[in-house]
Amino acid sequence: MEYNTQRSPLRLSEYGRNVQQMVDALPAIADREKRTAQAEAIINVMLRLQPKIKELEDYQRKLWDHLHVMADYSLEVDSPYPPPSREEIERVPEPVPYGIHAQQSGHYGAIIMDMIAAVAGEPEGAEREQMVMACANQMKRAYLKWNKNSVDDEVIARDLEQYSGGRLKLPEGVSLNMAMVASAEGRRPSAAPRPNGTRKRRTKRKR
Repeated sequence: MEYNTQRSPLRLSEYGRNVQQMVDALPAIADREKRTAQAEAIINVMLRLQPKIKELEDYQRKLWDHLHVMADYSLEVDSPYPPPSREEIERVPEPVPYGIHAQQSGHYGAIIMDMIAAVAGEPEGAEREQMVMACANQMKRAYLKWNKNSVDDEVIARDLEQYSGGRLKLPEGVSLNMAMVASAEGRRPSAAPRPNGTRKRRTKRKR
Protein backbone atom coordinates (compact mmCIF):
# COMPACT_ATOMS: atom_id res chain seq x y z
CA MET A 1 0.00 0.00 0.00
CA GLU A 2 1.29 3.46 -0.93
CA TYR A 3 0.76 6.17 1.67
CA ASN A 4 0.31 9.86 0.89
CA THR A 5 3.59 10.64 2.66
CA GLN A 6 5.41 8.36 0.20
CA ARG A 7 4.04 10.05 -2.90
CA SER A 8 5.71 12.82 -4.87
CA PRO A 9 4.42 16.34 -4.16
CA LEU A 10 1.18 17.34 -5.90
CA ARG A 11 2.28 20.77 -7.06
CA LEU A 12 -0.91 21.78 -8.91
CA SER A 13 -3.82 19.87 -7.42
CA GLU A 14 -6.30 20.94 -10.11
CA TYR A 15 -4.67 18.53 -12.58
CA GLY A 16 -4.68 15.56 -10.23
CA ARG A 17 -2.28 12.80 -9.22
CA ASN A 18 -2.22 11.00 -12.60
CA VAL A 19 -0.98 14.04 -14.50
CA GLN A 20 1.65 14.71 -11.83
CA GLN A 21 2.92 11.15 -12.22
CA MET A 22 3.09 11.60 -16.00
CA VAL A 23 5.16 14.76 -15.49
CA ASP A 24 7.42 13.02 -12.97
CA ALA A 25 8.14 10.33 -15.58
CA LEU A 26 9.35 12.80 -18.24
CA PRO A 27 13.02 13.00 -17.14
CA ALA A 28 13.33 9.23 -17.62
CA ILE A 29 12.80 9.67 -21.39
CA ALA A 30 16.37 9.99 -22.67
CA ASP A 31 15.57 11.18 -26.20
CA ARG A 32 14.79 14.91 -26.14
CA GLU A 33 12.48 14.74 -29.17
CA LYS A 34 10.43 11.92 -27.62
CA ARG A 35 10.42 13.73 -24.28
CA THR A 36 9.07 16.86 -25.98
CA ALA A 37 6.37 14.83 -27.76
CA GLN A 38 5.30 13.32 -24.44
CA ALA A 39 5.20 16.78 -22.86
CA GLU A 40 2.90 17.96 -25.66
CA ALA A 41 0.64 14.96 -25.01
CA ILE A 42 0.47 15.90 -21.33
CA ILE A 43 -0.47 19.46 -22.30
CA ASN A 44 -3.44 18.05 -24.24
CA VAL A 45 -4.52 16.02 -21.21
CA MET A 46 -4.28 19.12 -19.00
CA LEU A 47 -6.46 21.04 -21.46
CA ARG A 48 -9.12 18.31 -21.39
CA LEU A 49 -9.12 18.39 -17.59
CA GLN A 50 -9.40 22.19 -17.47
CA PRO A 51 -11.23 23.21 -20.68
CA LYS A 52 -12.25 26.59 -19.28
CA ILE A 53 -8.63 27.69 -19.36
CA LYS A 54 -9.16 28.32 -23.10
CA GLU A 55 -11.15 31.40 -22.11
CA LEU A 56 -7.98 32.96 -20.71
CA GLU A 57 -5.64 35.04 -22.84
CA ASP A 58 -2.55 33.16 -24.05
CA TYR A 59 -3.86 29.94 -22.48
CA GLN A 60 -1.30 27.73 -24.27
CA ARG A 61 1.53 29.54 -22.54
CA LYS A 62 -0.24 29.18 -19.19
CA LEU A 63 -0.50 25.42 -19.73
CA TRP A 64 3.22 25.18 -20.50
CA ASP A 65 3.98 27.29 -17.43
CA HIS A 66 1.88 24.91 -15.34
CA LEU A 67 3.77 21.96 -16.81
CA HIS A 68 7.10 23.51 -15.80
CA VAL A 69 5.75 24.16 -12.29
CA MET A 70 4.70 20.51 -11.93
CA ALA A 71 8.19 19.50 -13.12
CA ASP A 72 9.69 21.69 -10.38
CA TYR A 73 11.23 24.00 -13.03
CA SER A 74 13.69 21.30 -14.16
CA LEU A 75 11.99 20.20 -17.39
CA GLU A 76 14.24 20.08 -20.47
CA VAL A 77 12.06 20.06 -23.59
CA ASP A 78 11.65 22.13 -26.74
CA SER A 79 8.81 24.27 -25.44
CA PRO A 80 7.19 26.88 -27.71
CA TYR A 81 7.63 29.38 -24.86
CA PRO A 82 10.56 30.30 -22.62
CA PRO A 83 10.40 28.32 -19.38
CA PRO A 84 9.29 30.41 -16.39
CA SER A 85 11.58 30.94 -13.44
CA ARG A 86 10.67 29.91 -9.92
CA GLU A 87 10.98 33.53 -8.78
CA GLU A 88 8.60 34.72 -11.51
CA ILE A 89 5.88 32.21 -10.59
CA GLU A 90 6.21 32.11 -6.82
CA ARG A 91 6.77 35.77 -6.01
CA VAL A 92 4.10 37.32 -3.77
CA PRO A 93 1.95 39.71 -5.83
CA GLU A 94 1.39 43.32 -4.87
CA PRO A 95 -1.71 43.95 -2.73
CA VAL A 96 -4.87 44.43 -4.78
CA PRO A 97 -6.12 48.02 -4.30
CA TYR A 98 -9.78 48.30 -3.38
CA GLY A 99 -11.99 48.66 -6.44
CA ILE A 100 -9.23 47.84 -8.94
CA HIS A 101 -9.50 44.50 -10.70
CA ALA A 102 -6.68 44.46 -13.21
CA GLN A 103 -5.46 41.13 -11.84
CA GLN A 104 -8.83 39.55 -11.17
CA SER A 105 -9.63 36.04 -12.28
CA GLY A 106 -12.63 35.97 -14.61
CA HIS A 107 -14.49 33.15 -12.88
CA TYR A 108 -14.56 35.04 -9.54
CA GLY A 109 -15.71 38.41 -10.85
CA ALA A 110 -15.53 41.99 -9.62
CA ILE A 111 -17.81 41.58 -6.60
CA ILE A 112 -15.70 38.84 -5.04
CA MET A 113 -12.50 40.76 -5.82
CA ASP A 114 -13.99 43.75 -4.01
CA MET A 115 -14.88 41.45 -1.11
CA ILE A 116 -11.31 40.14 -0.91
CA ALA A 117 -9.89 43.67 -0.88
CA ALA A 118 -12.37 44.78 1.79
CA VAL A 119 -11.69 41.81 4.08
CA ALA A 120 -7.93 42.26 3.67
CA GLY A 121 -8.32 45.79 5.01
CA GLU A 122 -10.07 44.66 8.21
CA PRO A 123 -8.14 44.43 11.50
CA GLU A 124 -7.08 40.94 12.54
CA GLY A 125 -9.36 39.06 14.92
CA ALA A 126 -12.20 36.56 15.17
CA GLU A 127 -14.56 38.70 13.10
CA ARG A 128 -12.07 38.94 10.25
CA GLU A 129 -11.51 35.16 10.38
CA GLN A 130 -15.26 34.64 9.91
CA MET A 131 -15.22 37.07 6.99
CA VAL A 132 -12.30 35.17 5.42
CA MET A 133 -14.26 31.91 5.61
CA ALA A 134 -17.35 33.56 4.10
CA CYS A 135 -15.22 35.01 1.30
CA ALA A 136 -13.61 31.62 0.59
CA ASN A 137 -17.04 29.94 0.45
CA GLN A 138 -18.22 32.52 -2.09
CA MET A 139 -15.07 31.92 -4.13
CA LYS A 140 -15.67 28.17 -4.18
CA ARG A 141 -19.29 28.70 -5.19
CA ALA A 142 -18.24 30.99 -8.05
CA TYR A 143 -15.53 28.54 -9.14
CA LEU A 144 -18.03 25.68 -9.34
CA LYS A 145 -20.43 27.78 -11.39
CA TRP A 146 -17.55 28.40 -13.80
CA ASN A 147 -16.28 24.81 -13.76
CA LYS A 148 -18.85 22.15 -12.86
CA ASN A 149 -16.10 19.71 -11.84
CA SER A 150 -15.01 19.56 -8.22
CA VAL A 151 -12.34 21.91 -6.90
CA ASP A 152 -9.98 21.28 -4.00
CA ASP A 153 -10.07 23.69 -1.09
CA GLU A 154 -6.31 24.08 -1.61
CA VAL A 155 -7.01 25.81 -4.94
CA ILE A 156 -9.38 28.28 -3.27
CA ALA A 157 -6.88 28.90 -0.46
CA ARG A 158 -4.10 29.58 -2.97
CA ASP A 159 -6.26 31.97 -5.02
CA LEU A 160 -7.42 33.78 -1.88
CA GLU A 161 -3.84 34.33 -0.79
CA GLN A 162 -2.78 35.43 -4.28
CA TYR A 163 -5.55 37.94 -4.88
CA SER A 164 -5.22 39.43 -1.40
CA GLY A 165 -1.51 40.03 -1.89
CA GLY A 166 -0.68 37.43 0.75
CA ARG A 167 -2.79 39.10 3.45
CA LEU A 168 -5.58 36.49 3.67
CA LYS A 169 -4.90 32.83 4.39
CA LEU A 170 -7.20 29.93 5.20
CA PRO A 171 -6.26 27.82 8.23
CA GLU A 172 -4.56 24.56 7.27
CA GLY A 173 -6.92 21.60 6.97
CA VAL A 174 -10.07 23.73 6.92
CA SER A 175 -13.07 22.40 4.96
CA LEU A 176 -15.24 24.89 3.12
CA ASN A 177 -19.03 24.86 3.50
CA MET A 178 -20.44 21.86 1.60
CA ALA A 179 -23.93 23.35 1.72
CA MET A 180 -22.60 26.29 -0.29
CA VAL A 181 -20.99 23.89 -2.77
CA ALA A 182 -24.19 21.88 -3.17
CA SER A 183 -26.13 25.07 -3.83
CA ALA A 184 -23.72 26.01 -6.62
CA GLU A 185 -24.17 22.59 -8.20
CA GLY A 186 -27.95 22.89 -8.06
CA ARG A 187 -28.57 20.09 -5.59
CA ARG A 188 -29.28 19.67 -1.92
CA PRO A 189 -26.49 18.62 0.43
CA SER A 190 -26.73 14.98 1.49
CA ALA A 191 -28.15 14.32 4.91
CA ALA A 192 -25.77 12.84 7.46
CA PRO A 193 -26.10 9.03 7.63
CA ARG A 194 -27.83 7.53 10.66
CA PRO A 195 -25.87 5.09 12.82
CA ASN A 196 -26.24 1.34 12.12
CA GLY A 197 -28.36 2.02 9.04
CA THR A 198 -31.42 2.93 11.11
CA ARG A 199 -34.24 4.78 9.45
CA LYS A 200 -36.13 7.73 10.76
CA ARG A 201 -39.43 6.62 12.23
CA ARG A 202 -42.61 8.22 11.02
CA THR A 203 -44.81 9.73 13.67
CA LYS A 204 -48.32 8.31 13.56
CA ARG A 205 -51.16 10.78 13.66
CA LYS A 206 -53.61 10.46 16.49
CA ARG A 207 -57.19 9.89 15.47
